[in-house]
Amino acid sequence: MPRVARSNLKKAGDLRASKDEAQKTALQLHKQELEKLQNKRRSAKDIGEEFGLPNLILFNSCVSICRAKKGYTNNQLGISWIKKFHDQTKDKTDSMSHYTGEFLDFAQEHNILVMGCFPHCTAVMQGLDVACFGALKINCGNEKDDFEGRTGEEADGGNFLQIYPSPVSAVLDAFHKVRTACDKENSGACPTSSRDRQTSPRRPLASRENTTSLMLTPHVNRMMDGLASTSASFLLNMPNSTPILSRLLEDPTWDMILRSPQGPRSKEDLENGNCILRSTMRDQCNRTKQGEEIIEAQNAQLSNSVVLYIIKSNDENEDEERVAKKQKTADLRTKKAQWRAAEKKRIDSEHRDHHAAWERKRERMKNLVNGMGSSSQQAKGAEISKAEGEDVDGNASEDAEMQSGDESSESSDSEPELESEEDMCTSLVWAELQGPTKAENSAHTELA
Repeated sequence: MPRVARSNLKKAGDLRASKDEAQKTALQLHKQELEKLQNKRRSAKDIGEEFGLPNLILFNSCVSICRAKKGYTNNQLGISWIKKFHDQTKDKTDSMSHYTGEFLDFAQEHNILVMGCFPHCTAVMQGLDVACFGALKINCGNEKDDFEGRTGEEADGGNFLQIYPSPVSAVLDAFHKVRTACDKENSGACPTSSRDRQTSPRRPLASRENTTSLMLTPHVNRMMDGLASTSASFLLNMPNSTPILSRLLEDPTWDMILRSPQGPRSKEDLENGNCILRSTMRDQCNRTKQGEEIIEAQNAQLSNSVVLYIIKSNDENEDEERVAKKQKTADLRTKKAQWRAAEKKRIDSEHRDHHAAWERKRERMKNLVNGMGSSSQQAKGAEISKAEGEDVDGNASEDAEMQSGDESSESSDSEPELESEEDMCTSLVWAELQGPTKAENSAHTELA
């Protein structure tokens, strides 16, 4: 019958007590445990079947049962413990959590089945933290509170072993409580209050014991199936295509792991294994092809999506450019219309200013012409008066004749000058009367 090994290890921490005090405390604890067991009327055989080995207590700086440099178990302690385990518990069951290659070789040679979690799965499965050490933590806290309430002392490394309860008894007490509550629930006498129930740890009912080859936890089966489809390359430095586990059947027979180690495999077994490997490789090739087809389809769909997106973005860009061009054209037309209106307004204002200036110049010329006409009439009247004076004054005829000759010569000389001034004024007035130039009229007409 295979045996299951379990190390019941305790870490006491950094104890400040001396070597003798630690040994004395350990012996007292063992005596107390024996007295408790005797009070419960248990035989030595039952004690051996339940506990297997005494507790292995580790100290950081002193030696009680064994010594560890850092206070934790190690490989040397594990192999020494498994040897003692083999000598003392050949027909008992227990478990183990720390093991090496030498440890496993010794267990295989002596037909000891070592139970443990898969690599990198302990944090997920939580086989000990929830089921065992969870209850141990609760009971240890209760013992600590009770010790501080009774003695008034604070729990530390010196009195840790006096407070720390037995892990086995703590876990069994928790299991016993849960089993009693479940039995009451099955019998219909379970209290309705949820505070009377303890949710963890929970021990399976007797009616649900695993007596068949089927597993009651499907997530473990799924996890093993996932490990069977996962390569072991992440555990090694070199790439390896070998799966971590072999493929599981839909209805696996877990009794196969309880068989004793056999000798070399026969030719028929090797051929069957070869056939299984070939079928597995064929299935893997088919799955790989299917995966590649799926990836190709996804890539094609992604390419189509990219092309459609590019076309859509190009159309949107063209629409935006078209709208921007129309807006720019409209803005240019608006600016051109505004510029034309401003130029027309400016030319009209300049035309009005020129016209007003021309009117002022024409009035001034008219006044000048009128003034020149009145001065010529006054000169003629003066000549007539001089002629009458010559007739009256007979004595100075010669002087009058000479004077009249001079005046006539002067008048003859002044008449052409008068005519030339009149012609000049007339030409200026005529130029002014013509109005704005042809260039201004043409510019005005173009803007209009």
